[in-house]
Amino acid sequence: MAADREALDPTEVPPSLAASGSRSRAEPGGRRRVLLPYLTALLIFQALLVVAYILLPHSDFFDLDKEYNLPSLFSTLQLAGIGVASLFAFEAERGGPARRAPLVWAWPLIGLGFFYLAADEMLAIHEGVMTDVVRHVLPPDSLIQAVMPWQMIFAPGILGAFTMISAMGYTRLAGRRSLLAAALAGLGFWAISFVLEGAAKPFFIPRGIYRLEVGLEESAEMLGETLVLFAFATYALAAAREELAPREFVPWRLLIGTAGGLVAAAAVAIAAFTLSNPGYLHRRAGDKFVEKHEYDSAITAYRRALEVVPNDADITRRLARAQLDARHYPDAVVSYRQAISLSPPAADLQNDLGVALQHAGQIDDAIVAYEAAIGIDAAYGRAHDNLGLALESRKDYAGAEQHYRLATADRRVAADAHRYLGNLLERRGQLQEARQHWRESLTADPHQSEAQTLRRRIDEADRALSQHRPDSAS
Repeated sequence: MAADREALDPTEVPPSLAASGSRSRAEPGGRRRVLLPYLTALLIFQALLVVAYILLPHSDFFDLDKEYNLPSLFSTLQLAGIGVASLFAFEAERGGPARRAPLVWAWPLIGLGFFYLAADEMLAIHEGVMTDVVRHVLPPDSLIQAVMPWQMIFAPGILGAFTMISAMGYTRLAGRRSLLAAALAGLGFWAISFVLEGAAKPFFIPRGIYRLEVGLEESAEMLGETLVLFAFATYALAAAREELAPREFVPWRLLIGTAGGLVAAAAVAIAAFTLSNPGYLHRRAGDKFVEKHEYDSAITAYRRALEVVPNDADITRRLARAQLDARHYPDAVVSYRQAISLSPPAADLQNDLGVALQHAGQIDDAIVAYEAAIGIDAAYGRAHDNLGLALESRKDYAGAEQHYRLATADRRVAADAHRYLGNLLERRGQLQEARQHWRESLTADPHQSEAQTLRRRIDEADRALSQHRPDSAS
């Protein structure tokens, strides 16, 4: 223990600096001048990402809850930066007086680990590990379908990573308390993000504040990355200049206590949230099946969840959607009616009920549901589109045209609305205007599934109209 206390004394001056005290006092300011602007820029950019997520809720480019966007790229670069800093620290120690320091071999392992995390952040590798096996081996209503989020699958690796980072903190960064504090705070923020991602949703989702949970989770994750990157990059630069020397002793009890304590605290919090919410666990399992388009298994999981919380509007809505996607239309109608009775007025629920009714052959009831959706939100383009299709099937072409035109104002469905309107106008002999709406449809979504068909029909319309155009020379 005495050796540990001596090794952890933050006032100790490394031997390599003993002969150059003035330099040791001057250089930290130089390092700060080099790295602090980058740290400040990272923190500002991170804050801007969170602000954009809050102010632009419909922008996938800034959605913290999705992959393949600007926040994911930012995290990828930060994680890769930690990997690079780890390799630089390894090279600095291997080529200098610190080559005989303990745990030098850990630097490349940490670097490779962070390069994997960078690739995983961009490609979402972890989501396919183990969960696919569990999904097919266990019954769909098994709690383990949801009790094995990726944090638990990788728990040994997480504990190992936290231990390694703590080891480098206590043996390399202890001479600079600010660096050690940054590294340990980074681990703490990561532990918080694990809890938020893996267990806190039962608290946030029923209160309608899921976006807040996502914002907190991703902010904690990105802030943890920034702090560890700053600590490791600062040390790598200092080690290259021989300004900091590693401790000679590894305080195993302290570092294992730190790493194990953080991981254990996160595990206890995750277990407390999840195991006390079996309804949420079954719902989570259902969501996994939906992501894989295995709707019958999702229905089983959602029904099991409703046995635990029978009047949960959110789970009932998810069940109805899975039944609709599975083409169990009569069951979907029943579930949507129940979800509507449990929820505040919602245009999307009324619209989806109309879709289920229309597929079940109950066109008149579907029209009533679509009209109810429009009554709740007069600008809801999807309901206008669907009501137009239902009216067109009843040969009410004037009513269908009216609702298609109203739907074109909603950019989310403008491509469909213009296409439907163009098709209707063509059947009514208004080919020139039909052609214009087909073009508008392609402008709204040039990559839609009907794009090739629309281009062919536009060409055919051009030829037909040119044949009937009077010859200006005659």
